[in-house]
Amino acid sequence: MLRISLIRNKTGPVVLRFEGNMTGPWVEEAQRFCQPLIHGDEPVRIDLEEVGFADRAGLEFLTMLQQREAMLENCPAFLKAQLNSARQPSLANATACAAAG
Repeated sequence: MLRISLIRNKTGPVVLRFEGNMTGPWVEEAQRFCQPLIHGDEPVRIDLEEVGFADRAGLEFLTMLQQREAMLENCPAFLKAQLNSARQPSLANATACAAAG
């Protein structure tokens, strides 16, 4: 299961907090939820601190978010390692999650 919380501040970017596992149908639901936000005018930050697991589809989705200028924050170590060392062509250009302040 994946919970997505939308946090809108009066100033600053839109924040999406992901909690749970980024797998299968939950990745598809996250894509539907995020689509209008990543195509909008406001910057988007994705808080990944509470993500416990991501399968290949989850990693590809996170990479797509990065390519669309979303900033990944509070990324767990295992997820950073997966994004940085993924060998799949669609993930080859993945960068590390942004360091949390």
